[in-house]
Amino acid sequence: MRPWPIVRIGLWLYDLLALGGGLPRSRAIRLDDPGLKPGSGRGFSYWDAQVDDSRLVVLNALDAQACGGTIATRTRFVSASAENGAWLVRLESHGAEEMVRARTIVNAAGPWVDRVLRDGAGITPRGRIRLVRGSHIVVRKRLGGEHAWLLQQPDGRIVFAIPWFDDFTLIGTTDLAVETPESDTISGEETDYIIAAANLYLAVPLSRADIVHVFAGIRPLFDDGTNSASAVTRDYRLELDTRQAPILSVFGGKITTARHLAEMVLQRLGIAGGQTETRPLPGGDFTDF
Repeated sequence: MRPWPIVRIGLWLYDLLALGGGLPRSRAIRLDDPGLKPGSGRGFSYWDAQVDDSRLVVLNALDAQACGGTIATRTRFVSASAENGAWLVRLESHGAEEMVRARTIVNAAGPWVDRVLRDGAGITPRGRIRLVRGSHIVVRKRLGGEHAWLLQQPDGRIVFAIPWFDDFTLIGTTDLAVETPESDTISGEETDYIIAAANLYLAVPLSRADIVHVFAGIRPLFDDGTNSASAVTRDYRLELDTRQAPILSVFGGKITTARHLAEMVLQRLGIAGGQTETRPLPGGDFTDF
């Protein structure tokens, strides 16, 4: 467990980095939620942001379309071959194939980034991807308020308990190394781990019978050689190969750095006009904090 002074210092640094912003400062609080075990002691409150990831994908696609892009959903990248310094890309959609010509490919295929390079373009990746599964359970609401909870664990990890719609609590996540992107189903061991992690704090213990939904996702992390899946860097690495034609691959990354990552991609490709600090997504608003 992280000692109280270490957490306090970390949050002071968090506040320092946010100076001039519009969010309140962190503060110490009493842990008196009736859903917690009595005598849970003290904790801290701080402010952060949340995002609907599926909606974010849709808004990015709409924005790209408004800028002249063509959005092809349910379309599979089959292969790409270089011809006269450009790419001929074979795509498959609804059982039919088509060929498109591209000067550059940005390979942002997430867990499949190395497959696209190796199997699709015939290029051996220099970087390596590490696949880590994060699993979650959803139960009926157990904690009051509309704030998320960060629950420290004896193994040094943190498990989140997050309000989910109006009547539920989402609890997770895990960090389990897997071999393929298709290994996206929560395991029994992960289920037991999440339940035990929550029960360290909950006044009324959870059991498997309380679970109403489960889901898991695969994090495509850049392999930095770290032994522990939890300790693998969440940073990204860009790999540009120009031997046949330009193809830039994205290894790693996370949702909070997605916009910065995209701007770095454009810089690496020498494409101007990629600054989006003051550009809201479709339907959004921009406020200068």
